[in-house]
Amino acid sequence: MRNLTVSAIAMAAMLGVASSGAIADDDDDYEHDDEAQYFVHGAPSNPAHAWILAAGGRIYDNWWEALDREEPEGTHPAYPAAGAQEGTTTWRCKECHGWDYMGVDGVYRSGSHYTGIPGINGAIGMDEATIASTLRSAPHGYTEEMINDEELARLAAFVSRGQVDMSAYINLETRVIIAGDIDHGRAIFQTVCAACHGSTVDVWIGAMQMDRPMSEPKQWPHRTRSSTRSLMLIPEWRWSTYAPLESKLREMS
Repeated sequence: MRNLTVSAIAMAAMLGVASSGAIADDDDDYEHDDEAQYFVHGAPSNPAHAWILAAGGRIYDNWWEALDREEPEGTHPAYPAAGAQEGTTTWRCKECHGWDYMGVDGVYRSGSHYTGIPGINGAIGMDEATIASTLRSAPHGYTEEMINDEELARLAAFVSRGQVDMSAYINLETRVIIAGDIDHGRAIFQTVCAACHGSTVDVWIGAMQMDRPMSEPKQWPHRTRSSTRSLMLIPEWRWSTYAPLESKLREMS
C-alpha cells in the first residue's frame, strides 16, 4: 500500500476504462486557470516522496511548461540529424528517451520520433547527484536558468526512482493498452476520482476526455502517474470548491 499514490489510483482507473486504441500525436496539457497556478507550478514546503517523483515526471515531459519558463529557442544542438523533429519540442526529455523510457529500444524505435538515442532505463537506481551533473553538462546542457538545482533534483529523482516498466501496460510493438479491468476502474473512479471530476456519465466522458487513454496509449501512463492531466480534467465548476481547500493545504505544507 506504501506505493499506492493518487496518481497510481488514477492510472488504474484510466486503464480500466480503455483496453485498446490508435496512436495520437503528442500534445501539451498545461493550460490552467489562475486558481490552479499553485497546483501546476508551485511546490509544497515539505514535499512527499510521491510528489517529488511526479514533479520530476512533469519536467521529463515538458520542463518549460511544467516550470512556467520561457520556451527554448531553436532545435537542441544535440538532437541527431536522423531525427524528424525540429524546434522547441527537441528540448523535451521524452522526445529522445520516449514515454516508455526505453528510447531506441521502445516505442520510439521507429516512426516520426525516432532518434536512435538510448533510453533512461539504464539509470534506474543511479546516484541522483550524478544524474543531475549529467543533465547539466553536454550533450544535455540544461542551464540553471532553464531548470534550477532544486528542480533538477526532482528530475534526477524521477530518473533514478520513478520509472516503471511500461510493457506491463502497453504492447510496445502495437502500442495498444494490454492491462485494465473495467469493473475495477469503475469502482475506483466512483469512490475516489468522482469527488473532483464528477460522477455523472456526461462529466465522466466529457470533462475527463475518456478517449485519451485509447488514443494516446504510449503517453497516458506517464502523464497520469505524473499528475500532468489530473488538474486539466477537473470541471471548471469544481474549482470554486477546490480553491479554499488548496489554500488550507498550502498553509499546512
